[in-house]
Amino acid sequence: MMLALRTIFAFTLALALAGQFSACSNGEDYLYDEEQSTFIEVSAEMASSFDSSSTRAKSDTLTPADTLIFIANILPSKSIKIKRYLWTMDGEPLSYDFSFRKSIEEPGLHKIAFFLETYLGDTLSDTLSLLISNLPVLDENKFIPARHSQGLPTSGGVSFAWDAYDPDSIAALYYHFTIEGIVDTVVPEQGFTYWGDLPPLEHLRWSVQAINEFGFASREKIHGDFFTRGGIGEAGLTGAVTTSAATSGSGQFDFGVNVTVRDTFERVVLTKDFPSNNLTTGPFAVSPLSAGRYSIEVSIPEYPNFAGDTFDVTLQAGEVLDLDTITLRDTVRPHIAVLAAGSAFTKIDTLDYSDTLKFLVLDFGTPSSQVTVSAFLESTLLTETAVSGDTFTVILPSSARTWNRRLLDIVAIDASKNKTVRNYVIEGADSWFRSNPNPTLITSDSVRLYILDNNRYGFKPDTFYFHFGNRKIAQYANDVPLYSQTFLKIEFNEGENTIMSGIRYTNGITQWKRWTLIRNNSTGGSP
Repeated sequence: MMLALRTIFAFTLALALAGQFSACSNGEDYLYDEEQSTFIEVSAEMASSFDSSSTRAKSDTLTPADTLIFIANILPSKSIKIKRYLWTMDGEPLSYDFSFRKSIEEPGLHKIAFFLETYLGDTLSDTLSLLISNLPVLDENKFIPARHSQGLPTSGGVSFAWDAYDPDSIAALYYHFTIEGIVDTVVPEQGFTYWGDLPPLEHLRWSVQAINEFGFASREKIHGDFFTRGGIGEAGLTGAVTTSAATSGSGQFDFGVNVTVRDTFERVVLTKDFPSNNLTTGPFAVSPLSAGRYSIEVSIPEYPNFAGDTFDVTLQAGEVLDLDTITLRDTVRPHIAVLAAGSAFTKIDTLDYSDTLKFLVLDFGTPSSQVTVSAFLESTLLTETAVSGDTFTVILPSSARTWNRRLLDIVAIDASKNKTVRNYVIEGADSWFRSNPNPTLITSDSVRLYILDNNRYGFKPDTFYFHFGNRKIAQYANDVPLYSQTFLKIEFNEGENTIMSGIRYTNGITQWKRWTLIRNNSTGGSP
């Protein structure tokens, strides 16, 4: 029993020691040899991770959900002769590892200690201080005034109350209280009275969150709102506008809202624009209005693809009618056209081969940067991007440069998920025949169209084609590589005419060439 008491006394005495010498004797004489002594020191630390950038501390305040790493440091190193070591919390064993990760769930102030006993019986220790506190709890369902309360006074005081508690019963609570744009303060009680003046017929929002004395805030936060009363016979309305682009999760852009109020005789009582810097909603408020029946139209003038909406409402004296959030929908698909020589030709579906192709992509439901455009070469994705400046550029890979036609699909999807797909045929890059120059100007009363085959593969022409307007002309080759035909000038439209010249070979391969024939009123000369 006496031996056990002496051991406990030795551990207790060691609590005050931060470092000791481990002594060695010089043999049978048991004499102290200073040259053989080693200075040993231990220290304990806490950190959130083993990363070198993580802050290490001797004391901290955490919640039961937090995890800490407890670290024991030993100088000169852990390779010294050690008899035993352990961690304790409030005098009870906690761990038998040098370093370990653990959550402390018991609320309150805790003393964490690390003990080490050397091989020669020297005892060293270091301590940490850890405060564990649960988050305060705020009742989100019990508060006054209730949400959407009407007719609150504009002077004489408005009172607010709520309910909260500390689950550990160890910490004082405070409350961060705000009235949007009016009050931002911290109060010690579960209530607050605002004695200042408030604007009439206004939709005001307030909030409160509990915070304990250790700086921990409640997960819950009350978000309330109320409407102030107006003058005699006065009413108002409020609401917010969002878009189908925003509700789809991809339409983040600023927009303004126009609100037009008409009476029962369709006369405009009020029209007002509300600019917005909110990326998803455009709030609005209209007051004062006389009590009565009205027609309310809301729209987004800057983006006309979002169809406006109209509501018939009845306004009660002294109250503000909340229309809540109105969603305006865009059902108009993006527009895709080929860009050529600075112009857009919307009816073209066959393109001459080019390393770089440009397309015009227009959408009036969102900024152009909100439209995602993709290019597919025969189902293989070439590029996908948000267009900039309404122009979408496609760079064809070298593998697309062949003698045969290729299929190109351009797909545009706006922020409201409206989708447009345009299909194009890209003519072969290598032409196997000659035809009239592009463009060709008709300089007489007639013009000769020709096709001369010069393929280097020995393919035999089977049929020659001329397509223009509604006419489709086919002529068998009869083993002749050249075909020509003369047409009168009046057979073509005034101005530009698109001519498709083509050859079908006996092996089934067909090549086409598109070119422009220009008719004007001049005569004389030869074609």
